[in-house]
Amino acid sequence: MEPPIQRPSPDFYAELLEAAPDGIVVVDDRGTIRLTNRKAELLLGWTREELVGKPLETLVPLRARAGHPQHRDGYVRDPRNRPMGTGLELTALRADGTEFPVDISLSPLVTDEGTFVSAAVRDASDRKRKEQELRDANAQLQSAVMDLEARSRDMSALSRASQVLQSCARLDEAMQVIARAGAGLFEGVPGGVFAILPDHDGLVPAATWGGLSPAEPFRAEDCWALRTGQVHQLGNDALTLPCPHMPSDTAWSVCVPLIAQNEAIGVVHVRVASHDDAPPALHRIEELANLVRDQWSLTLANIRLRDTLRDQSIRDALTGLFNRRFLDESFDRELERARRRKQQLCVAVMDLDHFKLFNDTYGHHGGDVVLRNLGRFLLESTRGEDVVARFGGEEFVVIMPDTSLADGISRAQHLAAEWQRRGETAGGVLQPFPTLSIGVAEYPSSGDGKRDLFAAADAALYEAKAQGRNRVVGTPASA
Repeated sequence: MEPPIQRPSPDFYAELLEAAPDGIVVVDDRGTIRLTNRKAELLLGWTREELVGKPLETLVPLRARAGHPQHRDGYVRDPRNRPMGTGLELTALRADGTEFPVDISLSPLVTDEGTFVSAAVRDASDRKRKEQELRDANAQLQSAVMDLEARSRDMSALSRASQVLQSCARLDEAMQVIARAGAGLFEGVPGGVFAILPDHDGLVPAATWGGLSPAEPFRAEDCWALRTGQVHQLGNDALTLPCPHMPSDTAWSVCVPLIAQNEAIGVVHVRVASHDDAPPALHRIEELANLVRDQWSLTLANIRLRDTLRDQSIRDALTGLFNRRFLDESFDRELERARRRKQQLCVAVMDLDHFKLFNDTYGHHGGDVVLRNLGRFLLESTRGEDVVARFGGEEFVVIMPDTSLADGISRAQHLAAEWQRRGETAGGVLQPFPTLSIGVAEYPSSGDGKRDLFAAADAALYEAKAQGRNRVVGTPASA
């Protein structure tokens, strides 16, 4: 026969209550605290004598106290075990008025005296702190991943742009590539690329994006990036001076110098008028700007060198016009195009009147002044599709595509008259400049080939000189 089971003594239950790792608070069905343990005293800052007999709402923060009896009564009507960590965000009130996060586990106690609720209370501050640290670490990790992804995209876009740049034949093509790449690389912030062109004193806007305004030319000394050779960023640093070329209301900007072999080529510039519009990852923008400076500067320098070598091979050094070699190639091409399209074409051969006498009088320097002025005048006064070349000495040629003989003569007369007017008003000891005699021939009425057209225009030029110079003569149409 098994010995009878002995019921534990009240002291056993009291010791068990005190040994619990959590604070224990027992309340009756009316929400009155009936029992606590030592852990609850330490946790809540009340003695058990102070807590026993008080409503449970004493331990509830004031902002949640009004609705707590309803929740408590609902639990009493449907009592069941509720473990800790059920997702509720709970806060307890200490005796000193401070609040702290808690986890609470509820267990119903049904006795002969009625239903009681035992609440095991645990300080959740450490858990909350660790959870927040975990969230912060996760946010930092996500930010780092996003930053790496953005850097990867930037590097990929920069690499693609550099590859395209290396394929550009001319500087103006390269500037358009930089503008397209810059619009994406600098996160849509308004900007542009400004280039130092040979025929300009300062930097001119080669291309812009994002509505950059105003995009006006400016001098190289007006840009701190070009002065220092370093990326210049205007932001929160009080010691950083704004570039003089920027509007006065600029809040944030970056200037990227494009310099290679100690020669300034241009500058990439982005700016916003408000700090609120500045891109969020400013450190990445500055890093990207340095990469742009290092990669694009050398590529642009190579393109400019190729551009210069190409110009030297096809242009006359003194006048800036095409040379005879390029003229021969262009004449063949324009004639073939005229044949294919069944269009007319005019060629004007012009010569400075009495240039040898002028040269003997004023010396070669004076003659060079006239030739340079004539070259500039012809470039300004002809169409973009015309081919203007120095044939040799004081003789010049203009090929005029899709032009009839009558129109060619009319345009040549305008050139001769305007050149005479400029020569008479140029000022200085060299005035007046020698006038122009011009002979004009037309394809196909004056000839079908390059040699025939040149011969016809040359004959018309000699006729103009024979008639007294400073005039235009056109070849009559062949029968």
